[in-house]
Amino acid sequence: MTKKKDKQRTFFILCFLIPPLVLFALLYIWPFYAFIISLFSWSGYSQDMTFSGLANFKQAFSDPLVGQALLHNLFLLVWNTAVTLTLSLFFAVCFTRLKLKHSGFFRIIYFFPNTLSIIVVGVLWMFIFNPNFGLLQGLLNAVGLGSWVVNWLGDKRYVLGALVAPQAWMYIGFYMVLFIAAIQNIPEDYYEAATLDGAGQFKQFFTITIPLIWGTLRIPNKNEARLPQVCLLFYMTGQELIFIEDTGELKPWVKSLLPKLNNASTPELLLLQFMQLAVENDILYLSHIEKELDVMEDSLLTDIPDDFFGVLTRHRRKLSELNAYYEQLTAMSDMIASLDAPAPIAAAEQWSRFSMQTERLESHVHLLQENVIQLRELYQAQLDAKQNKVMCILTVVTTLFLPLSLLTGWYGMNFANMPELHWRYAYPCVIAITVAIIVFEIIYFKKKKIL
Repeated sequence: MTKKKDKQRTFFILCFLIPPLVLFALLYIWPFYAFIISLFSWSGYSQDMTFSGLANFKQAFSDPLVGQALLHNLFLLVWNTAVTLTLSLFFAVCFTRLKLKHSGFFRIIYFFPNTLSIIVVGVLWMFIFNPNFGLLQGLLNAVGLGSWVVNWLGDKRYVLGALVAPQAWMYIGFYMVLFIAAIQNIPEDYYEAATLDGAGQFKQFFTITIPLIWGTLRIPNKNEARLPQVCLLFYMTGQELIFIEDTGELKPWVKSLLPKLNNASTPELLLLQFMQLAVENDILYLSHIEKELDVMEDSLLTDIPDDFFGVLTRHRRKLSELNAYYEQLTAMSDMIASLDAPAPIAAAEQWSRFSMQTERLESHVHLLQENVIQLRELYQAQLDAKQNKVMCILTVVTTLFLPLSLLTGWYGMNFANMPELHWRYAYPCVIAITVAIIVFEIIYFKKKKIL
């Protein structure tokens, strides 16, 4: 019975291993073998093969059709990239910053083509471009532009432009989702500050959105808030993990982590180890921030420090960066854990556990952000109370001197028939009355607990 189960298990494993091996042979081994053959002069039918080096490539590139084909590929590469990224970024901004209604429904609609096979997309757009009964022909006729109907896929003047449309339509949703996730990680305070400064949506797009969505992952520096962040892109193949950056800040960070790495069998596990080391001591770092906030709260209850608001602002910015950082890590780990790839199940489980870890860190950051908001409110309340006290004192002083100002105003008129002007005891009497008024007002303010 055990042998039968072992055979079934072996057969099950082979059923999953053979297709990837076949694909690997077709995509990696066979092209390399074909390249070797291209270095020989061979008719394809005989066994005589003469080494010719790069002569076949020279002959191929001397053909004008090859150059034309390369130009066509370059055209498709440039325009597909430009149209796809531009439209996906446009829709991402519309669904996040413009707050369009039913944005969730439209996200699903735009992402749906990405789930289709390239063959299905090709057949679908072939019917759309059909000049006799296609959807595009029907729309042009409906709006009175039937004269614009051409053979989109049969005319060399229009075929390259027509090929851009289906590829852009297929991938817009995928890049739109990535841009939406990046835009949502931008702190809302930046847009609020820009709005208060009079910046419109167009200027906010180029000064806030575009600069802050560069990079797939932003790792904040946890030692000093003023230091620049480590920004990187990563690319995984079946055998390699490639980090890409342009500032030179990533290389020392990676070198510092290399001694701590264990042997990783796959690029996914290697990336996982890097990310685990990146957040290794984050809970201690967040606890340190929490203690600093507690100290600030205690100091705020006694007296407001001079640099309190500046320190609080730096903590708020740092927590915003950490929140975006952990959101990125959670989204990335969930995506890798759900990939339909021939990776071990254990790797997916490790990425799931790492996702739970980053979610806990993110929750801790949310609590700290709430503490910062409460401290800011308490700080504002303390300022308001202090200002109210100052205004109260100024009001009392003003009230004390109002009767005196009234008396001096009366006697400053110097009318001829004012009897007190020539009275011997007028000056001491006025002083006594003034002192009595001040004493009465002070007693009254004390009784009303104004002073």
